Parts: sequence; C-alpha cells; structure tokens
Amino acid sequence: MKDLSGSDGATVVMSALDLTDEQYQRITIAGGLTVPYDPGNPHSAGALADVEVWLGDGLTGELVTRAPRLAWVQSTSQGVDGLLSEALVRSAALVTNVSGMHSAVVADHALALVLALARSLPASVTAQANRTWAAADPSGIHILQGSEMVIVGTGRIGGEVAVRGAACGLRVIGVNRRGVKVDGFEEVHAAADLADVVTTADWVVLACPLTRGTLGIVNADVLARMKPTSFLVNIARGPVVDSRALRGALERGELAGAALDVFDEEPLRPDDAFWTLPNVLVTPHTGGVMPNYMDKAIGYFVDNLTRYRAGLPLSSLVDKTVGY
Repeated sequence: MKDLSGSDGATVVMSALDLTDEQYQRITIAGGLTVPYDPGNPHSAGALADVEVWLGDGLTGELVTRAPRLAWVQSTSQGVDGLLSEALVRSAALVTNVSGMHSAVVADHALALVLALARSLPASVTAQANRTWAAADPSGIHILQGSEMVIVGTGRIGGEVAVRGAACGLRVIGVNRRGVKVDGFEEVHAAADLADVVTTADWVVLACPLTRGTLGIVNADVLARMKPTSFLVNIARGPVVDSRALRGALERGELAGAALDVFDEEPLRPDDAFWTLPNVLVTPHTGGVMPNYMDKAIGYFVDNLTRYRAGLPLSSLVDKTVGY
C-alpha cells in the first residue's frame, strides 16, 4: 500500500461516508486528502496505517488498533455511542460530533409527537385511512397548558424541547446527571431521582445521550411510578428504555401512551408489538431528518479540519469518558 502520509502536506482523512464530488472538493480545499473506507476492499483497510482523521460512523475498536496515527474522529451525528469502543476511549484520539446542528429539528419532532398524542391524531389518521368520520373521544384529548413535562437530558436538544414546551404553557422540569441547574427549566433534578420526579409528570420526554449511566434509565420501577394518564416520548436512543417493561406497561394500560422514534433494534421488527399497540405512535428514527443534512455535517467537519490543521481547539468536542 502506498504511503499516503503527508501527501502534498495534506491531512489523510478516511471517510466512511458516500460523499459527493462537491463534498470531496470542500474537504480537499480545507487541506484533507480523502480516502474512502470500503470494508470489502483490502486496499482501503491497508490505508488505515496512514490515517489521521476518521469521518463518519463505522469505526470499530479493531479498526482503531490498526490506525496508529489516528488523532481525531468526526461523527456526523450528535450521538456517538456507536463510535466509543474501548479502544477509541483508551486512545489519544479526539472525538467531535455535530452538537447543535439539528437540535431544533429533533425538538420540533418531539413537539410534533406530543401534540399528536395530545390531540389523538393517530386515531384520526386511522379513521382517514378507513374513510370513517369518527368523532373524537374527549377522554383521549389532553390539554397541554398547565400540565407538566419532564425532560430527561438538558443539553442542546433537551433545551430546545424545553423552549417549545414552555411556549405551549407546560411546566418544564429537567433531569440531568447531577441535577445541575440549566436555564429554561423551572427545576432540574439528578438522574438518580428520576423515579420520584416522574410521579407528577404528564409528559416524560427522553432527550439524553446513550451512556453507561443512561442505559435502561427508564426501567420498570420508573414506569410504575408514572401516572396512568401520562405519556412517554423517546427521541434519544432505544436502549435508554427497558423496552420489555414499556411494552408490558402499555399493554396493561398503566400509561396513557407513548411516542417512539428510536428502538433497541432498528429497523423495528415487523412483529414487534409497538407497531400495533393502539396507544403507541411509531416514527422510524426520523427525528433528526432535515434537508441537506450531510452538507451541513460536512460544513462542521471542514470547519474543524481547518482548526485541526491550524493547531486550534476543535469545536463540539466529546468527553469520551462520559459519552457526550
């Protein structure tokens, strides 16, 4: 394999993305020599020895061990749980994400899910598909103004959800790792107290990263403490919820319903009960979908590549030890 290091003074970037010619050009102008990663191509794998920067997902621990010059990994999503192998965490390589890039979009999706459940829109969609003029059941309509929303995760996305919730007249309560006060939340509690916090909530919205601390944070105990009139909305990651416990609670009517954009296994299996439970709204991990997503993500990367080559601090730096 040809030694790519320092070719024309460029930084060797291995990209796991299907980049357009224009995106390649933007990286080149910023000083990057882009090498596509194709797991089925031995020449691609051989180039790892010269790689300084990894762009995109798909970086396994085994690949990290084969990239001795790896200094920086740029995720094109906000969540980095799929990248943080033990090998990467132990390494000296920096990790950055696109924090804030689609926070407003994901928060819009969360609000859309809340409003859909509050106004019983899934029932209306079903009635429309059946061409049935079905009057709304008043018991299925929920007033947002004056109700309480607990948001688990008070970062960029959780903060945007809080703004929208407050605008709808909800009392917004936050939950984060240590209960540190954050602007935009009337109260903030520690994650260890979640089971107590949800007892008064009408809406529990999950907007936290997936880490060792948040894995299964919404467990059977938390679900049992929620009011039977309350709703769960998950725009975070599937594994932050004990899915088996959630299915059982919904089937038994112990919650009013749930709106789920993320799941333990994606795509969601066709035989999964979440598809057919009448009190569940499913969206296929579309919370972060936005026009020109990858162009915007490449913009984040090009800005950081310019910083990297100039020896400046990178933006949107992830703390590998905590996972965000």
